[in-house]
Formats: sequence, structure tokens, C-alpha cells
Amino acid sequence: MAVSIDLRVGTTPFEFWHEFGEDQINVINSKVFVESKKLVLSCEAKPVDSNQLSDAKSIFRNPDQVTQIVITDERILERFARYVKNHRDEFDCCELTITFGNRKYQYPVKVSRHQFGGMMLRVQA
Repeated sequence: MAVSIDLRVGTTPFEFWHEFGEDQINVINSKVFVESKKLVLSCEAKPVDSNQLSDAKSIFRNPDQVTQIVITDERILERFARYVKNHRDEFDCCELTITFGNRKYQYPVKVSRHQFGGMMLRVQA
């Protein structure tokens, strides 16, 4: 496994898109690393209030309904881009791993720029 880099230890919002719209949930401990030829962006869901907690429970009750995740935090974007540039030859696919409660949810994703700024992680079937 390549070196793990902390993207942001503190709280930042991620947008989770699904067929019914979008829910914003705060995450903490965002990091990136390469494992088994896979670029992994890892974080922990940390809902900030009862509304986010309700949204998180709904999302992770039906995790296969998530279509994309949008990240707009500049610090995460800069560090992620730098890591990808420095480790480009070490991976051939990407995954988002989110811990919520005591479960991990893994999404194979394709990373691209979001049209309104930020980074879009489109969930792959």
C-alpha cells in the first residue's frame, strides 16, 4: 500500500446524489491511498444535526441508490489532485469508502470535474 495522505481531518460536507435529489452530509478524516491497484478516497460520515442523521440513515439504508458524490472543499481537491499526479502509475480504478456507524460502504467511482466547481465521483455499476 502506498502512503496514506490526510486530505482533511476536520469536517467537510459531501453531496450525495440519488434519484430523489441530493443530501449533504458532513464527513471527517478524509484520506487517500492506493491499495491493490485501486485509488481509495476514504472518510467517515459525521452528521452534524438530526436532519443530516436522518439523511445519512436513509442513504445508507439503500446505498445502491447513490448515483454520484460531489466534493467542493478546496483543500481536499488540491491534495487529492497532487496525490493522483504523484501516484498515477500505481492504480487503474477508483473507490470511495465511507464509514457510517460500524459499517463501511464502498463505491467504485469515476472521478471528474463537476460543472459548477469541485469534483464529482460518479458511481459505476
